[in-house]
Amino acid sequence: MVMNSGIGLNTLGNYDACLALPEAHHCVLTVAPPVPRAPRNSSWLAATPLAMAGACVPEACGEAEIRNDAVGFLEHLSPEIAKKLGLDVAALLKDSQVDVTCSENRESFGADVTACTMGALVVILCFLVGLGTYLEVHKLKAIRGEASSSSEAEQSGLLVQVLVAFSAVKNTRDLVAHERMPTNFLNGMRYLSILWVILGHVAVFTKPGWSNISKVDEVLGNYSMVFLFGAFFAVDTFFFMSGFLQASVLPRHLLKLRRKPLHGLPLLYLLRYLRMTPPLLFLIFASRLTRYVGDGPVFHHYQRSGEWLHCEHYWWTTLLYINNFVPHDRLEMCWAWSWYLSCDFQFFLVVGPLLLAVAYGFVGPVVVILLLVEVVPIILGASSELSALNRSYFLPWNRCSPYIWGVLAALLLQRLTAASTASVGVRDVVASDDDEHRGEADLFFEEPRLPRYVSLLLRVARARWSRWLSYATAGVLMWTGMTLSWVKYKGEWAALFPGATTHPWATGYDRLYGAYYVICWGVALGLLVIPWALGHGGFVKEVLGHAAFTPLSRLTFGIYLVHPLLIEYTTWQSRSYPTWTTAGVAVAFLGQTVLATMASLCLYLLVEKPAANLIALCVPMKKS
Repeated sequence: MVMNSGIGLNTLGNYDACLALPEAHHCVLTVAPPVPRAPRNSSWLAATPLAMAGACVPEACGEAEIRNDAVGFLEHLSPEIAKKLGLDVAALLKDSQVDVTCSENRESFGADVTACTMGALVVILCFLVGLGTYLEVHKLKAIRGEASSSSEAEQSGLLVQVLVAFSAVKNTRDLVAHERMPTNFLNGMRYLSILWVILGHVAVFTKPGWSNISKVDEVLGNYSMVFLFGAFFAVDTFFFMSGFLQASVLPRHLLKLRRKPLHGLPLLYLLRYLRMTPPLLFLIFASRLTRYVGDGPVFHHYQRSGEWLHCEHYWWTTLLYINNFVPHDRLEMCWAWSWYLSCDFQFFLVVGPLLLAVAYGFVGPVVVILLLVEVVPIILGASSELSALNRSYFLPWNRCSPYIWGVLAALLLQRLTAASTASVGVRDVVASDDDEHRGEADLFFEEPRLPRYVSLLLRVARARWSRWLSYATAGVLMWTGMTLSWVKYKGEWAALFPGATTHPWATGYDRLYGAYYVICWGVALGLLVIPWALGHGGFVKEVLGHAAFTPLSRLTFGIYLVHPLLIEYTTWQSRSYPTWTTAGVAVAFLGQTVLATMASLCLYLLVEKPAANLIALCVPMKKS
C-alpha cells in the first residue's frame, strides 16, 4: 500500500493499483490554498485546491481518522517548512480547510432527481431525432417516386412538421449549406476565435494543479505565453462581430417590420432570446449527468464543485442574462463563462432603438451617441484597474467598446458601399455611340455629388497604399495589446502562487493598460474588416471565407457553451498532477478542440437546430 501512496503534497500515488489491492481504498487529503496575495480581488483561482496528497490505506481507516492524523501532522509542522509550502497552518486549522475523501465516497446518480430527469430527456430527444430523420427520409423517397404512393409526401401536417424539425438529415443539410457572401470571412474569424478561447481556457483552468508549480515564474515568463494571455481579446472579437452583424442587418430588417408594434423590436428581442436560450437551458441541467460518469482520485472535487450548487440557486439569472450582475459574488455565478451571453444580449437590447434611428436616416446622431458612449469604457478602464481577475471584467460598460466599434464599422461600410455604388457611371449602359445620345445620357444619368468626406474616404479605401497602412496599423495594435496583456497578467497570476517573485503592475501602468485595452482590438478589427468587406483581402480573406468554415462557424455557439465544462470534466479525472509544458498544452488544446466540436455537433442536432426550426414554425418570418 505504501508503494501506491503519494510521497508528499501534489502527489496522488497510484490510484488504480491501490483499488486493485484487497481490503484497500484510496484517500485524498486536500489542503485549501492560501489566500491569494494578488490585489484587485483576484480570488477566482482560490477555488482550485493546489495542495493534495493521495494515500493507499486499509479500508478500516476512515476519513475522520485520516483527517485527524493530518491535522496532528500539520500542528507539529515547523514554521520554516510551512512557509516554504505556502501554508498558513493556524488559518487552515481554524477554518477547517483540511478535507479527506476516500474512493468509495462518491456522489450517487439515483439521488440526483435533476440528473435522472435530464437523462430521460436526452433519451426522448434522441428518439425524436431518429423519428424525424425517418420521416424526412420517407418523405424524400415519396417525392422521388420510390415510395408506393407520393401522396404521403404531401401529408405534411403540423405534427409531421414538428417531428421533421428534429430530422438529422435536414439539420445536417442546413449545417453545411454555404452561400457566397461578401462577409463570409467572418465565419473563419468566428471559428478561429473560439479556438483561441479554448487555448486560453486549457492553459488557465489549472485543475487539479501543476506538478511544476514552483516554476510558475519561469513558465509564465516565456514569451510564447503571449498567445495564451492574448486570448482575452478573442472575446472582444466576438463582441465586434456581433455589433458589426447587427448593424449590418437590423436597419433594413426593422423597416420591413414597420407595421409591427415598435417596428417589431419586441418581436426581435423575443426571437433572439428564444434562439439563444434552449441550448443554454438544456446544458445547465443536462451537464449534471457528467458528475456520475467519471472516475479518478480527485474526481470527487468535480462532483462536489460549487458550480452545481450555484446553478441550483442562480440558474434563473443565467437564463435571464443578468448573471453578470446577480449574484454579486462572481464565485457564485451559475456557468460563469456565460457572462459573455449576458453582455451580448444586453448590448442587443440597447442598440436596437439606435439602429431603428439609423434605418430612418439618423446616422449622424447615432454615431455621435456611440462615440460618446465609447468614452465610458475608456475612462473606466483607466480608473477601475480593469482585470480578468476581478468583477469589472464582466460588467457591460467595461466590455461594450468592441461592440461599439463593430457597429461603427458596419455603419461606415454601408456608407462607403452606397457611395461606391452611386459613383459607378451607368452612362455606358444606356448611351449609344453617337455624341447626341451620349449627351442625353450625361443629362439624365449625371454622377451624383457625394459629400466631400465620403468621397475622400472612398478614394482612400480604394488606394492600395491605404489598405496596407490599415493592415499594418491593425497588426501593431493587436500585437502590442497581446504583449501588454502578457506582461500584465503574468505578474498578477504568478502572485497567486506561493514562492513567486513576479509582482503585479503599479497602479499607474495598470490604468494606462486598461484605457488601451478597451480600444485597441476593436479599432484593429475595424481596420481589417472594412477593406475585406469592400472586396479586398486577397488570400487571407479567401481562406477565412472558405466553405469549410461555414459549418464550423455554426457550431461555434455550442463549442463556446460546452468547452469549459469538458475541460474541467476531463482534467478532474487526472491520475496525477500534470506538468506544464508547451507541448502538453498543445496536445490538450487539440484534444479539447475535437471533443468540444463533436459535443457541439450533438447539441446542434439534439437541441439547437430543432428548437430554431420549431420557433420558425411558430413565428414564420422571411429570412433576412
